[in-house]
Amino acid sequence: MDWQSPSWSTLTASQSNLVQKSKKPGNKGVTTMAKPTIVGVHGAWHSAAHFLPLKENLAQYGYKFIAVLLPSMHYAELKCPPPIHIKEDVEAIQTAILTELNDYPATDVVVLTHSYGGMPGSAAVENLDKNSRKAAGFSNGISALLAISSLLVNEGISGFDLGNKTVPPTIILSKIPSPVDNNMDIEISMPNPEPGPTTTFYHDLPQKDAEHYASLLVPHVWTVYCTPVPFAGFKVVPTYYLLTEDDKSLPPEWQRLIIKMADEVTLHGKIVVDTIHASHSPFLSKVDETATWIRRSLGEKF
Repeated sequence: MDWQSPSWSTLTASQSNLVQKSKKPGNKGVTTMAKPTIVGVHGAWHSAAHFLPLKENLAQYGYKFIAVLLPSMHYAELKCPPPIHIKEDVEAIQTAILTELNDYPATDVVVLTHSYGGMPGSAAVENLDKNSRKAAGFSNGISALLAISSLLVNEGISGFDLGNKTVPPTIILSKIPSPVDNNMDIEISMPNPEPGPTTTFYHDLPQKDAEHYASLLVPHVWTVYCTPVPFAGFKVVPTYYLLTEDDKSLPPEWQRLIIKMADEVTLHGKIVVDTIHASHSPFLSKVDETATWIRRSLGEKF
């Protein structure tokens, strides 16, 4: 992002209904819900491995954590063609959510997003929120959206739109040969080596740890970031935002602006905001505090 005031609109894209692939639960009388399963959606260049410390922390309190690999970064590992649209990321998240909802009809799902993951993660809520699921005859659904330093945009808006259609200074673009078509190139983004991801994302981690997590970063297909989101889930489910006050990737003033603009279009009530003095990656540098925020957001009292 260019740190100028972003363009924002409430344009409504035509929304195609998610085909409800769920199987009807065998026991429709289930009323007591277990602790929700947390479905984690990583940010640009990141992976499930970056969520591992948080996953292990939450496990001791009885939370199941599933981290989704997004095709816009992990297409090779997932053995699929490089996507050109955000819908492939959205569908990957929805598939993980629906599998969990189908397999455990007494358990809700909450979606935890980080950074870019806020866009496909929020979009994945479409038709899977509690009210929509109840109308379709199911007892469980997505009960909340938890956003850590996340991009939350209205439907019809892309990340590129949010940044005034400019490439953020923390990003560099390049082209690589397409793995499926030798006559085509793919435009990808990576963190700018100056000052580098150890500074941009992990400056409050020990240097050795910062270098380790930086080594796990992979390219992100740029066109995915530039395509509009089809749905804004923060408008229909309770949403909680962890604002990172020492963030060198998405500065706190930008996060506050994102929250303000999201509040202007939400249908569910204002976003609940908590702050933490941390870098862009508090799930690595302040694991206990991040886990505590999640647990409190989900209703635990302690």
